[in-house]
Amino acid sequence: MTKKRLLFVSNLFPNPLEPQRGTFNQQQVAALKKFYHIDIVAPVAWTLCERKAGIPSKREFDGSAVYHPTYWYTPGLCRSWYGRFFLRSIQKVVLEAHKANPFDAVFASWLYPDGWAAGKLAQIMGVPFFVKVHGTDVNRLKCGTLMTKVSIEGIGGAERIFSVSGALKSHLMSLGVLERKIKVIYNGVDQKIFYPRPKDTARQSVGVDGQSQIILFVGNLKKEKGLGELAAAFSKLINSGGERDYRLVIVGRGPYEGELKKQLENLGVINQVQFKGSLPPEKVAMWMNAASVLCLPSYMEGVPNVILEALSCEVPVVATDVGGIPELSVKSGLLQMVAPKDIDGLIRELKFVLEEDLEEAKCNGLPTWLENAQQVRDVIDSFVF
Repeated sequence: MTKKRLLFVSNLFPNPLEPQRGTFNQQQVAALKKFYHIDIVAPVAWTLCERKAGIPSKREFDGSAVYHPTYWYTPGLCRSWYGRFFLRSIQKVVLEAHKANPFDAVFASWLYPDGWAAGKLAQIMGVPFFVKVHGTDVNRLKCGTLMTKVSIEGIGGAERIFSVSGALKSHLMSLGVLERKIKVIYNGVDQKIFYPRPKDTARQSVGVDGQSQIILFVGNLKKEKGLGELAAAFSKLINSGGERDYRLVIVGRGPYEGELKKQLENLGVINQVQFKGSLPPEKVAMWMNAASVLCLPSYMEGVPNVILEALSCEVPVVATDVGGIPELSVKSGLLQMVAPKDIDGLIRELKFVLEEDLEEAKCNGLPTWLENAQQVRDVIDSFVF
């Protein structure tokens, strides 16, 4: 049987200058390619124009065409118009690709503006539309606001909305989305990359002392990731740790990096912290295996891939009990949770993980990306065939 053609739309997808951007989407697309011919439209914001010279308008990924049109919008202004801006930015390249070789369905990843624009294009092309929501794209919405109205109306034509957690599904329903339209499908893990390795081998690979207690953070460096609380908890751990050699390793980049470094300097612990920047998945996996614990004290989340990946490496995790994170507790005794912004609770759970022997705890039932893609395919095919 000839494979159907799927258009994938998301601003969260790697490009030559941001190779770690939305790698979870790249992994999902790679798995979906077993079932579909896929073209990818991943706009690049005009605010990166000084870097855009290094990003081609079209390239190839694993046999798929990847288009990088410029996303024109007004930063910080007229947010309710971002969907229209996104649509105008990608419409030409999408319709030209559709004219040359028609698409059978559209799959957007991120609620607004990506999903809004993709839905409009699916209407123009007369094909089914599907959208995946991740966490912040839904959690930031509140009943009665203009942004909520625009976001939800924009995906009204979706055949199905893929939610990465039950918590996100509940929030969508509270905003007026019909339950029958929402399908919970957890993200997958690339278990060829994220698997348990001997800790000594991993530590030798990343060049750290085998006796150190390493607390690892992986993610966007934003205040709402709880980085201020993590810094405060780390400082108190050091001051109460006696002979223990605590180290904090930060993987990722973001707008809070400067403020975080300043806070760590003021606390007098900056010399015990390493900032590694953005790293490819293979190096992230090695750091996870080298770490004593992964810590993610976010204020809001969906189901963070970094937690799934750490659990797949059988590394203990301390995280906040927000979004879909509690849904993972049934899968692993390696996950300890605290309330957001609870510094004392964070210290308590970090001490517990660092002082207890959790080697017997395992993680069961984490899906692979292929299993994720099979579930997505089953839904899409019910409307396409």
